[in-house]
Amino acid sequence: MDRVTAAALIIGTLIPFIISLIKQVKLPRWANFVITVAVCTGAGLLTMYAAGQLSWASWSAPNLLVTIGLIFAASQAVYGAFWRDSPVETKINESTSL
Repeated sequence: MDRVTAAALIIGTLIPFIISLIKQVKLPRWANFVITVAVCTGAGLLTMYAAGQLSWASWSAPNLLVTIGLIFAASQAVYGAFWRDSPVETKINESTSL
């Protein structure tokens, strides 16, 4: 496992907290899904940039898609296993809802 893959998996485990801060209970499910995909895409871009693998000179779309996919998959696994309907998520949703 290379360092970008490891970083993507670690970041993916932390992303549900960040997504909970942004998403809104009153929004439709599709809107919250778009927020999740946008956050994971941003995290993937930042991960690739921090690893020095994101530049216009050596554009590597497959690696970027894999990184974003790993972050998304890890975030969904952690969300489903630990985060969904937890007291912490409920508290964050109550605190950040508009």
